[in-house]
Amino acid sequence: MFGIPGKQAVTLTDAATKQIAKLMTRGETQGLRIGGKKGGCAGMEYTMDYVSEIDPHDEVDLGHV
Repeated sequence: MFGIPGKQAVTLTDAATKQIAKLMTRGETQGLRIGGKKGGCAGMEYTMDYVSEIDPHDEVDLGHV
């Protein structure tokens, strides 16, 4: 949406990727949705939610599936 061409908006460490994958096996989860909203001392804060359905507007990184 507001990305810089050729640059990832968010990067995850290998440890974070493994932990997310482990937590996703516990339910009917299709992915982890990361977003931003107004708030925090800098004016923006991250949001993260496990989702059961992929939205057509979601950007999907299949490299970690």
